[in-house]
Amino acid sequence: MGILAFGTAVLVFLYYHYKAMKYFGGITGDLAGYFLCLCEVGMAVVLAVVSVFI
Repeated sequence: MGILAFGTAVLVFLYYHYKAMKYFGGITGDLAGYFLCLCEVGMAVVLAVVSVFI
């Protein structure tokens, strides 16, 4: 479960970094907060889905 959470966090970060650089030219404090929310939700969803199948 921990490996899945970590993998999800890495994938969310790569997506976030790509979008932040493409549309905003960098990372700001507001975008860092957006990343935190996005990462927490992404990990929760992945772990919830996996826990249903285990």
